[in-house]
Amino acid sequence: EGAPEKLAEDALNRMGRVDILINCAGGSRPLPIDAPEEKWVEAMTLNFTRVRQLTHALLPSMIAHKFGRIISLAGDSARVGESGLAVTAAARGGVLAFTKSIAKEFGRFNVTANAVTQTADGRIILKASGDVTTVAGSSISASGAKAGSVEIDAGGMVNLVVARLTGRSPMRYLT
Repeated sequence: EGAPEKLAEDALNRMGRVDILINCAGGSRPLPIDAPEEKWVEAMTLNFTRVRQLTHALLPSMIAHKFGRIISLAGDSARVGESGLAVTAAARGGVLAFTKSIAKEFGRFNVTANAVTQTADGRIILKASGDVTTVAGSSISASGAKAGSVEIDAGGMVNLVVARLTGRSPMRYLT
């Protein structure tokens, strides 16, 4: 059994269930498009395969409980492409497509899937089950009004997104 499956099993054994999965692992090592095959495999594994494996491992529990929120962080290179990041962009583009498919297929079980990217200028882009909401600065609000201008790190972004997508203060979630 692989590491993502073991992580999911351990979390389920300890907590009984996982309501919110935040896929936030990955890395943006600049690689040229003609990078060696092993580098492509490494980048695809880190930036896409682990997201798929962990999501796949937790979906049965979410479906059984008729509730789940899957939030995947993806770099903006997946949306717009970036010079020197073709390998990572391809993997993260897979995350975006996978997220949309999960949202469509499992929404009927009250399991939602959303992807979040942060642009180079600091805007957060929330792809909420296929819809796109661009948020100015680092604030997220249902009405689109700016809730405040604050600088946040990845953990802060996760907390804002969890609150926005679930209507709950993030207390227990698996990242």
